[in-house]
Amino acid sequence: MDSIIISYIAGFLDGEGSIYVADGGIKTKKLANGKIKKYFKGWNTNVIITNTHKGVLEFIQKHIGGRLYKRSYKQKSYHHTVYSLSFTTQKSIETLLDTIFPFLIVKKQQAQIMLNYVKSRLKKNKKYGQAFPYTPNEMNLLRQLKKVQQESSAKAKSYKTIPFSDRTEKASIHFLKNRIDNRNQKSQFTPI
Repeated sequence: MDSIIISYIAGFLDGEGSIYVADGGIKTKKLANGKIKKYFKGWNTNVIITNTHKGVLEFIQKHIGGRLYKRSYKQKSYHHTVYSLSFTTQKSIETLLDTIFPFLIVKKQQAQIMLNYVKSRLKKNKKYGQAFPYTPNEMNLLRQLKKVQQESSAKAKSYKTIPFSDRTEKASIHFLKNRIDNRNQKSQFTPI
């Protein structure tokens, strides 16, 4: 695959994606003797890229795989439909992260931890990576990933509270006016 496409996908994951692990929850099973057995379902590994532009996610899917989902939870009339490209199997996550890892910047630490975890799981079970109990090293990697997730989430919340200064507002308005003026000067194209 072309390194420009790989770097584009890495940039998209850095900006619009998530690398995370989620608790699979408790599952109940009714046994033959009528008793109910509860057991931990395991950990779900996920790499998801989300965007409102379906075409760009289809482009990424064509080059690296994944499953495309449509999420329609419009709360306001101006909300757009959201699409998610999801990598949930151990093998698909390994393929994706191995390919784009050298180009990642923002999510490089999360990707490294996830890669180490996924590769450890795949060593035991080449097809699915879920069949065997978790090793102490895998549990440690899961803890590390959860910690990085929590730190990233806390940082993201703190960015939203930064006040929008008058200087920033004036610079943004100036930039937009120049951009509009430049657009008006360019020739208009008519679709064929």
